[in-house]
Amino acid sequence: MAHQRMEFTQAKIPESLFTTEHFSLIVDFLLNSTIPTYCASGIDNGNWMEDTIATIYTSSMGDESTNLDYISKWRWALAQVAQYCIDNRLRTPLGKPADTFLKLENEIRRLALNSLTRKPSGANGDSAANIKAEVLEKDEPTPKCLTVTRSRRGVAREDDEDSEADTNREPRQLSSAEQWWRVRALLETIELLDKLMSFACDGALFPLCILSQTSQQFFMTNEATCSGWMSRMYLMTMAVAYGNGHYEHVLRLGAGALRDAKKRIASAGNVSAVGDGQATDVKDLHPEVMDAAAHTCISWMVRSLVEMGRAQPIMGIYSWVKKVYRLRFQWIKYAADMAAGRIEAALDGLVNCANDAKQPENVRKTIRQLIITALSRIRNPEEMIRVWRALDGSHNSEEKLSATPKGFDDFVWSKLKGLVNFDPPGEVEKSEAVVWDVESRLRASELKLMQIARSFKKDSRNDIAELTKQLGEDARLLMLADTSLRTHTSASALHLLATAVKDSLKPTHKQMLSVNIIDPSFLFELDSGPCVDKLAIGQQLSSWFENCSNVNGISSLGVVSDERAFHLKMCRLARKTGNLRLADRQLRFHTAQRQAQSNGLMQNGWLPRTNKESNMAIANEVNNWDMLGAQEVISGMTLNSALETAKLLWAQCGSDPNGTLSHAEPFALLCDATADEVDRILYKNNAIFNGAPSLWAQCGSDPNGTLSHAEPFALLCDATADEVDRILYKNNAIFNGAPSVPPNALLPLLSHHYSKN
Repeated sequence: MAHQRMEFTQAKIPESLFTTEHFSLIVDFLLNSTIPTYCASGIDNGNWMEDTIATIYTSSMGDESTNLDYISKWRWALAQVAQYCIDNRLRTPLGKPADTFLKLENEIRRLALNSLTRKPSGANGDSAANIKAEVLEKDEPTPKCLTVTRSRRGVAREDDEDSEADTNREPRQLSSAEQWWRVRALLETIELLDKLMSFACDGALFPLCILSQTSQQFFMTNEATCSGWMSRMYLMTMAVAYGNGHYEHVLRLGAGALRDAKKRIASAGNVSAVGDGQATDVKDLHPEVMDAAAHTCISWMVRSLVEMGRAQPIMGIYSWVKKVYRLRFQWIKYAADMAAGRIEAALDGLVNCANDAKQPENVRKTIRQLIITALSRIRNPEEMIRVWRALDGSHNSEEKLSATPKGFDDFVWSKLKGLVNFDPPGEVEKSEAVVWDVESRLRASELKLMQIARSFKKDSRNDIAELTKQLGEDARLLMLADTSLRTHTSASALHLLATAVKDSLKPTHKQMLSVNIIDPSFLFELDSGPCVDKLAIGQQLSSWFENCSNVNGISSLGVVSDERAFHLKMCRLARKTGNLRLADRQLRFHTAQRQAQSNGLMQNGWLPRTNKESNMAIANEVNNWDMLGAQEVISGMTLNSALETAKLLWAQCGSDPNGTLSHAEPFALLCDATADEVDRILYKNNAIFNGAPSLWAQCGSDPNGTLSHAEPFALLCDATADEVDRILYKNNAIFNGAPSVPPNALLPLLSHHYSKN
């Protein structure tokens, strides 16, 4: 049973007047997708979730002034449903204990089948089409309408006229967000039932609820049966939880499944296989055979941790597999790299593992799924071409890249290629097979948005308005129910893009550019969350900026105020996470937008190498920019570009066996840019360069003149000093240890460099 912590505070379940009618309302919604018409007036306006649960809460608790949001009240109702099952010893309106278990298991099994067979019609023949048709048919809400009065006891009352009206009413279908919450609520209900059964058998330091002695005796007597039922549900529930985006629940269930697998191996007589420290040498033992259930469990756990951006627990799973099964799965290490944000290194390793014919097919299938995840996160068309060629084992021309690599699903690959290349496939309308799978639904919505953005037709305004409304409802519910906020952030980013596309179709778009502007600084704070999520959202925005740009290279969406600075910061983020190829691409985007105004200051994404004949190139360009009236901003961007270019060059050099030659190049570029900036500052302020002391004294004594210009110069001097430190320390050129070069010591060096030129 799962004993790990929940994502929200698990308080003691209070006593209430929760009745059988209340239980039937909630369970009908969880198992049959039936909308509880407790407040019929709120059905059509979309407020039934708030109105229904508020009425149930008030009639059960008698406290109308409780300051709880409606999702908290829903979680209270789910806890009451679980306690109802415990108090009545699993004898519910669903039937006897076996019937109650069977109803829950059948719904989980159906949802798991729905999640694992997510293919378009006819993709795998008639059998797959029949399975999907059956699944979609069962997803429709039943026409049953249960009308309940608002009495305190919740007693049912039927009115002939109202009943006839309800029968004639066409049943309202659940929206995609409501279907997502239904599945999430079902998972939480089963987890609560598991916890309460464990509490009834073993007790707890802090009691979860008040149990009768009869209920405790019942579950202690039937502990083996209840535990067996939960163990049988592990894999199916993990599949549903992963599809629903409830990754923490996947890990809790996986922990229990792995404990069972370890016990099976120990019961087989292989004591050393479980790492008990016996005399048998592990190196002399052969690897254990991992069954399909254990591999599926490990695969889902690793993929869930990748989505959560947790690299260290993935390495813990690697160590566990090595100790228990004596297997060294290198793909788990590459998954840890992906979770840490090192997506390019992870792709290089995963491609090698996918091409290894010695790997079992189920392992290679997991590797392909991780490759799809990595490519969808990094969204680099150049990286996708490189991966395709590595998987294909050839260097075919661009025209042949449309073929799907061996082993990959055609439909999944076409959707991935549409997202990466901003070219959605034609069968997007058929892609929504699982409405409660929030991740796949968001990808399908983005593909639809790409189609609308590429069509530029007036009749698409209704489509974009409907899509924006749906994304807004999804983001609102995810914000309240998804406590991790990862999925909510993705939905909010897509809703922002949809709003920007909708506004771009309006005649007054130019006057509304400032409405959708956001501050993307949260993407570049490495200590505030997983880097892989920041890269994914940043690359999503960057892809839209690239494909919705005007003649000047600036996006027409108006989402960020300065796209040049955005691309430069994305370059820095990619460099710090080890994705150097992505950093190079982002720097090229940054440079391309500057070239539209500066007439080609950088060439092919790099600052030109200055020499004695051309060392005034940057200064001349800066002087030409003075006529634009934004000298300080443009100059600061120039220095930041030079600094980031130098650091990217340094990172690309790596370990240089030939000495300081390659590492000196970025430092030389930075020195040239600094010297030209000194020339610009002195030229503008009519100062006489008499050495470092006089320049620094002038900057300090003039509060209204050169002081503001000295700040970026001082920052750049600090960065240059750091580069000197790194060169001298790594190559042991002068010092035997790490030198400390103060910023002021660089000024005579720059003065000498300037006077020579």
